Amino acid sequence: MLRKKIKIFAFLSLIIFNLSFAKVDIETIDTFFPGNDFLRGVSGYSSVVIPVPDRFEVKKATLHLELSKSKALVPERSFISVFFNGKLVYQKRYNPKVDNISADINIPVYLIEDYNKLEIRTSQHYCVNCCEYEGSPELWTKLYWKKSYIKLDIEEKDIKPNMLFLRDFILDRKQYNPLHFAVITENKSDKMLTLATKVSGYLGRYIKYRKLYIDFKENLPEDTDTFLIGTENFIKKFLNLDEKEKLPHIFLVPNPDNKARAVIVITASSMSELEKVVNTFISLNEETLMGKSITIKNFKSIDLHPYQSPNFIPVEENIHLSDIGYDDKTFSGFYPPPLDFYFEIPVDMFLNDKEKFIFHLFYNYGSGVREDSVINIFVNDKFFRQIKIGKDYGTIIEDKKLKIPVYMLKPGKNKISVQYSLMPKNQGFCVAPNVNALQGTIFARKTYINLPDLPHWVEMPYMEYFVMQGYPFSIYPDLKETQIFISNLDNKTISAMLTLIGYIGEKTGVSPYNIEVISNKKKINPNKNLILLGYLFDSELFENTPINLSSGNITLKYSIFSQIKDILKSKILNEKDKENLKAILSMDNKLQKEVIFTMGKSPYKGDKTIFMILSKNPYQLLMGVRLLYNPKFAGNIKGDISVIDFEQLRVYNGSFTEKYYVGHLPFLDYILFRIGYTSPFIMFILTMVVIVLIVVILKYLLDIREKRRLKGEI
Repeated sequence: MLRKKIKIFAFLSLIIFNLSFAKVDIETIDTFFPGNDFLRGVSGYSSVVIPVPDRFEVKKATLHLELSKSKALVPERSFISVFFNGKLVYQKRYNPKVDNISADINIPVYLIEDYNKLEIRTSQHYCVNCCEYEGSPELWTKLYWKKSYIKLDIEEKDIKPNMLFLRDFILDRKQYNPLHFAVITENKSDKMLTLATKVSGYLGRYIKYRKLYIDFKENLPEDTDTFLIGTENFIKKFLNLDEKEKLPHIFLVPNPDNKARAVIVITASSMSELEKVVNTFISLNEETLMGKSITIKNFKSIDLHPYQSPNFIPVEENIHLSDIGYDDKTFSGFYPPPLDFYFEIPVDMFLNDKEKFIFHLFYNYGSGVREDSVINIFVNDKFFRQIKIGKDYGTIIEDKKLKIPVYMLKPGKNKISVQYSLMPKNQGFCVAPNVNALQGTIFARKTYINLPDLPHWVEMPYMEYFVMQGYPFSIYPDLKETQIFISNLDNKTISAMLTLIGYIGEKTGVSPYNIEVISNKKKINPNKNLILLGYLFDSELFENTPINLSSGNITLKYSIFSQIKDILKSKILNEKDKENLKAILSMDNKLQKEVIFTMGKSPYKGDKTIFMILSKNPYQLLMGVRLLYNPKFAGNIKGDISVIDFEQLRVYNGSFTEKYYVGHLPFLDYILFRIGYTSPFIMFILTMVVIVLIVVILKYLLDIREKRRLKGEI
């Protein structure tokens, strides 16, 4: 009986143990940037690639799919098929009585790979034994990617003391949002915090397109991969290592409290050597992250030129689509999804009306298409041009060199869409066309864009430029012209700083080799851009922003924007401030959960910028920085001031302060800009004056000529 009880106890213990380490990860399909969500015609198709992180051991996988369909579809010939890595995992006929469909599909674990292709195919018909138009608008299925998801029951694999686990597990780009990291430093000196920001910026640069939350810790967390930075004496004491042991510069050990998490150690014998180690570490590529540890013999010192970011398209060069990660794209059928390709330009490029950029398209099409078929070109979702199909026997390859006005571009990320609209040759209504004859390809290795060398000149302050590219701090992507000033050294404020620099690292695509962190006003370099985090700053730093600092309180200089007048009236206690509609954040009133983003001209130098994220509550400050990764909120951080109200989860913004300009325009362009763009009326008057002067001069010259002619001189 005792033996039986022991067996039962052991069995229950095993179940509890497994449950404690088992996890469930649910990711909506829209996270993975799926293609077409509206399937039309007799044969609809869409696909998406779903990565699975290497550190996951998948025990069970379930795909939840939600869609709606046309009422016109008949069940005899209309159905949906789902393929996972080329294997059929689900198939079902459409029910004419059911418009909205949801399905839970079990995915066999043996099918799961690092990158998994999910394909949705539909057969859609509105009659059984009759003539039907294969491209009829009645033939459609709508996929809801935001409501569809993949559910993974997983266990995380153990970490081993090898640098490959840093590359393949900790820095794995297949990981899902949000990614959490911790940083521990030897102390909170400015130099140590500067090293921590460099590592954080490296994480943002390396792991792109993910939410990145980086927390500053003093003790080792058991649930987070942690970077431990310090001199050898500190590392040995922290990890209880032998004092006589010689440590490599970079090595990895499993977290003693959780073998599925890692501690990445960056160390050196002295502080000066440690700075060199960190700068070299953040320059390493993934091919070098191998072996049991890394000892650096040749330290690197990197200094970059302005706009030397891999995220930007170089100017005056033929940049092929294959150079920016796109493959040849083949279009098939009546309603193929377009090729959307994205490229990024600096937000301060001066987009005038005169210049054009080149889009040279190389393409082909089949012989089964009608001559009135076209290829549509869109720039940033605005229609630009149609290319008419001209040869009824098809073509192997053709090209069209398009010159597009640069004013169709926009600051930051841009999109060009190529949409095939192919129609079959006339064969009579009851003769089904050969859908497979509707084919065409865009050749990525030959198609290219070429941007002109535009000047860098932009009006400021606009915080949306910071949200898009970390501008203006990203002009030098290594942040050599940037200082970060934090007002207090609590862990939450430092965490906000590390998360912010990780965000900037993603936007620049470069590690912040030359960033500097300061915690004392005396260390401010007036020739650099400033980022301020915290609350307690000198009042002169607020000089060119929409806020004042008085008696420890932040006060808006201007009447607050109309959309939150009522909210402020209900919250502000001081009657005088109610009348003036000023928002005062102090310990004596209810406005304590707000975070203020504000930007303005540096009080030290006219072409430099000061950017502040302010809150009395360090936790709210950290949450405000994390909201930069949420497009819904980040899209509302614009103008020169934004207030995040955490009680209502809303962002209010405005633009009040005097504008200034960053960059350089050629002299003539500058004169025309100052005259024409700032005052069209003055431009008109000056134009008329120039015309009158030309007329007067011409008349004077003609009079002289006429007098000479009458005198017989000519």
